[in-house]
Amino acid sequence: MAFILRPKNDVLDIYGKVSYDYGWRAWNTLRLKKDFLKEFPQLTEKSKSISYRMVFYKTMEELEKQIKKLKENKEALPILLWFMQE
Repeated sequence: MAFILRPKNDVLDIYGKVSYDYGWRAWNTLRLKKDFLKEFPQLTEKSKSISYRMVFYKTMEELEKQIKKLKENKEALPILLWFMQE
């Protein structure tokens, strides 16, 4: 099981962009802002392999059930991510 990274400080609210990678011909690049990297300095260590898990809940009830499990198990808080069309 992977070690889940935790932020160092309080609430962090950051806006960014998704970029198109012409080499991969895909929308696969999320550029992380400096403030975000300050909270998770492990992400800047080039010798470490970092993976991620993305979960999308289709209903608020499913999300609330998962949040309840996270609280019961005292797990790390997930990062909320919204995609916004400009």
